[in-house]
Amino acid sequence: QSQKTLEEISKKHPEIQLLVILSNAAEKPLLLKQDIPEFIIRPFDFTDLSQRVKHLLISAEEAPEEETARLLIVDDEPMILDLLVDEFSNLGIEIYTASNGRDALKLFKEKRCNLALVDLTLPGMSGVEVIRCLQSHASPPKALVILTAAMGDSMGEIKHLGCPVITKPMDLAALDKTILDACARHGLALRK
Repeated sequence: QSQKTLEEISKKHPEIQLLVILSNAAEKPLLLKQDIPEFIIRPFDFTDLSQRVKHLLISAEEAPEEETARLLIVDDEPMILDLLVDEFSNLGIEIYTASNGRDALKLFKEKRCNLALVDLTLPGMSGVEVIRCLQSHASPPKALVILTAAMGDSMGEIKHLGCPVITKPMDLAALDKTILDACARHGLALRK
């Protein structure tokens, strides 16, 4: 009966860590068969039991929290910003926008963005300068994508940045795939 109960708990709540108290050592093979590594056999020392429970609680607290996808979009064209905000918000990604490099770098630090989509043509600081600043940050974006209307003379410089390039007018499906693949690759959670 208790074996069946343990199986049900493990199936219904796989996130729960079990510490099972066994009446005798003969029950040990049943637990190992069910892949339950934490057990203690009677009679036991209460100090040992409390240390084992404390260890389980500490390891549960240290479990890493899932990181949410936070995308910084840098473009000086309001229509493009609006389009991309709608697109990525619908996919469950937190969105932050800037229309120039200085605001972009400030937002990136404040919101701890882990993804960035940067247009090359920006007022003041160029997109290449913004990308270099982001890449040299202590916590650079896990994925950085370049938006550009024309490759032209900047092609050599773009290659050195080592980022995927999406040309305007944009193929939204390709852009979605690039960002969602980055989220999956880096374990970034999408809002439901």
